[in-house]
Amino acid sequence: MLLSFTASAAPLYELGVAAGGGYLPDYPAADQGRVRSLVLPNFRYRGRILRADEDSGVRARLFTDEDMDFDLSFGGAFPVNTGDNRARKGMDALDWLVEFGPRLFVILWHDKEQGRLRFGLPFRAVFSTDGTSATHRGFVAVPGFLGELFRWPCESCRLYAAIGPTFATEGVGDYFYQVEEKDVTSSRPAFNGKQGYTGTDFTTGVTYSRKQLELFIGGRASTYAGSANQASPLFKRKENFAGFFAIGWLFYTSSAQGQD
Repeated sequence: MLLSFTASAAPLYELGVAAGGGYLPDYPAADQGRVRSLVLPNFRYRGRILRADEDSGVRARLFTDEDMDFDLSFGGAFPVNTGDNRARKGMDALDWLVEFGPRLFVILWHDKEQGRLRFGLPFRAVFSTDGTSATHRGFVAVPGFLGELFRWPCESCRLYAAIGPTFATEGVGDYFYQVEEKDVTSSRPAFNGKQGYTGTDFTTGVTYSRKQLELFIGGRASTYAGSANQASPLFKRKENFAGFFAIGWLFYTSSAQGQD
């Protein structure tokens, strides 16, 4: 089926500000974490191709029909000052991570009144950056299921739940788990990062939208048992837990209508 769009009841764009925070592990399988916070511009854009909305976040929609979506998706992670992490003390810091790449969604069930269930297959390039330069670290694939219940647990709410494994190339394994000779200590032997299975995440959360106000609260449980890098001295825990929240305020709405 060819890509087609129709006018939507939602505006073409909305502008605002968002603030969020929560407790996050320093990196996958770390035994330390910390409270993080971030303030960013908040926007919604519902164009024919470029989308940034409550549906699936920021993406470039390339193809869609009743059975599947194909788009470009994005992700990222906070930096880690290794002076704050015992396992990585004396090692190079972990910079901001930025991920982007194609994503295929197969729609398994969709009811406009009740919710939907999708199987997604993102494949993303991973880059680290300190804000002045960027380094390509490899690729990740994150197949998984995403379920949503509309208007639950309240009329203005939406419940999300997602589960899926992560697979990474050797460069990503090196970035998190490799220990070079210069970083070897009596308790931190040398280790060469490996490609393969990284872990499995279960994420759930609820959004509340009311006029210009948006609230989100959620959590994530991760297991790394069987990880390709489980033998690394930087691999400290087989489970990680995270919790996060965000609040957004949209203060400007366009008169032009967006596209479905």
